[in-house]
Amino acid sequence: MRKTMALDRRSVLAFAAILALPRLAVAQVAPERRRVSFLLSTAYDEPMTVARLAAMKVRLGELGWVDGRVIEYEALSCLNDPVQRKAMAKQIVARTPDLIITGGVLDAQAILNETQTIPLVFSTAADPVSSGFVQSLVRPGGNATGFTTSHPSMGSKWLEILLELAPRVKRVGVIFNPLSAPRNGDYYLDPLREMASSFGVDIIPLPISDPDNISAQIARLGGAPAGGLVVTPDAFTVLNRKAIVSAVAANAVPAVYSYHFFMSEGGLVSYGFKYESAASERSELVEAMVEYIDLILRGAKPAELPVRSPRTYQLIINLKTARSLNLTVPPVLLARADKIIE
Repeated sequence: MRKTMALDRRSVLAFAAILALPRLAVAQVAPERRRVSFLLSTAYDEPMTVARLAAMKVRLGELGWVDGRVIEYEALSCLNDPVQRKAMAKQIVARTPDLIITGGVLDAQAILNETQTIPLVFSTAADPVSSGFVQSLVRPGGNATGFTTSHPSMGSKWLEILLELAPRVKRVGVIFNPLSAPRNGDYYLDPLREMASSFGVDIIPLPISDPDNISAQIARLGGAPAGGLVVTPDAFTVLNRKAIVSAVAANAVPAVYSYHFFMSEGGLVSYGFKYESAASERSELVEAMVEYIDLILRGAKPAELPVRSPRTYQLIINLKTARSLNLTVPPVLLARADKIIE
């Protein structure tokens, strides 16, 4: 009888040990860490890049994607160099991350040249359909989805604002990067030309892909008849905004910009997608990006996530720059401004 009881105790202890083993094993195995890679044209230390990436990490952390525990990030910057961009795209794809985020159009194109399977979210693309990134805005259909930064009608809106500020302008140059501009620049040029004809204004295309050509091209707009400038959205124009604003000032050319980034350099006026809010992590772009990152990491397919467009736009006017150009800002335009720089 005692022998039987002893065996029973050993059996119970063994059974308890067996039950404990899987639990111990599970406790020792860390959850699978997801990897998200960024391919950017802007510099690592670019203030807007630093703020946006930090804000995304904060918001994703609030959703359970804690950096260093269940998710890790890799960010590569090609500084708009085509050779570096191609090499970095290959490098990122070779590491097979769970998701890739790109900055400009050329960044997205470089990744899509390397993979048709790894999920991709592009943060800026004026016309992703004509660029070949998606089949349609509603149902992208491939491994990519993301966000548009503007609409072709923005071209006429920029011209309208420019002529309100500088009604004597008769020639308007339009800067765009021919290597990345949608429809070879016509995406914005067509509506600009249509509106310009009704105002008796000539549109002058200024295709620029080499920073060394910026000053000479803008100098064409100086003198008579009075010239103005529209700077379209592109990673190239953002990266070279200091050179563009400097050349504009040197030639006393009134210019309207598509991004607020130019205003900190002394730009006259900007009208475009409102990237930032009082708290970066609550800005429209960050909220939208975080939503798609979270959905895709939880199993959603980019093919089924529609390309999203901006809901909020922002008009910023620099009165100091206006005074330097001897321009009087109409009260009606001041009343529409979301922000005025004194």
